[in-house]
Amino acid sequence: MAWVKFFRERNPDCNVTDDVMLGWFANSMMAMHDFLKGGGPINGDHAQHIVDEMGKLGATEVRDV
Repeated sequence: MAWVKFFRERNPDCNVTDDVMLGWFANSMMAMHDFLKGGGPINGDHAQHIVDEMGKLGATEVRDV
């Protein structure tokens, strides 16, 4: 949450929740990681990757994985 706190201190008028900001920062950091490693998201869509993995395991819900 340090990134969110830092951002909030400098942008007090930002009207999104801390949870949304945390998700945004996490997403941007992972995007840079993927870029630096020369790859992209798994299958181009991480949600699809999860669905594919669930199918391999015979799971019907994410909590079953």
